[in-house]
Amino acid sequence: MNIIILPLLEIVYRLLDLYFWVVLCTVAMNLCMNYGILNPSQPLVKSVFVFCNRLVQPLLRPIQRLIPPIGTVDLSPFVLVLLVSLLQSVIRNIMSTLV
Repeated sequence: MNIIILPLLEIVYRLLDLYFWVVLCTVAMNLCMNYGILNPSQPLVKSVFVFCNRLVQPLLRPIQRLIPPIGTVDLSPFVLVLLVSLLQSVIRNIMSTLV
């Protein structure tokens, strides 16, 4: 049974790691576009941002309903990163007990 579960947990762990970086990329691109460092009208910037945003927004919306922005600061990406990290640590602990 461990032969099936361990690789699946490893895949989920890696996907969560990738999602962590997509969230950080979305936040960084949003900041850079707000400060004029990146031009959102450029096709490459726009397509990368739209792609990342489509991956991140479905999980950010429920968090944003619970924790509204404080002024201009949106804490929901921070909470999402913490939740992803927590889930990764739980998976890592499960994997270490199965080995």
